[in-house]
Amino acid sequence: MCLTKLEKNNYFLFEIFIVFRLMALMLPVMSKSLLIQDKLCLFTYNQSEAFCQNIHLEMNDTAQEAIKDVILADATRFNIYSLVCPDLHLTTKSNFHYKAEVSLNRSP
Repeated sequence: MCLTKLEKNNYFLFEIFIVFRLMALMLPVMSKSLLIQDKLCLFTYNQSEAFCQNIHLEMNDTAQEAIKDVILADATRFNIYSLVCPDLHLTTKSNFHYKAEVSLNRSP
């Protein structure tokens, strides 16, 4: 019964496919983000394992809250750079390629 209902509403089936596809695309990004956050917390800032596991919770101590903010900011900065850096060489390459195309196609 449920399958026939989905077959009648193909747009609904397409939306489910999009949601599952987006979830599948975000899993590696999210796991990499959490791994970086954990490694920064444990090794760079020498925090305890319990602190790093509960970093998402609200802290009572202002010193711990400040350390948590720094760790999350560094993890976010690293994630942004890991998303932007692979595209930088393509951006510069396409810019120079466009300039070469324009200069070659210019008529005297």
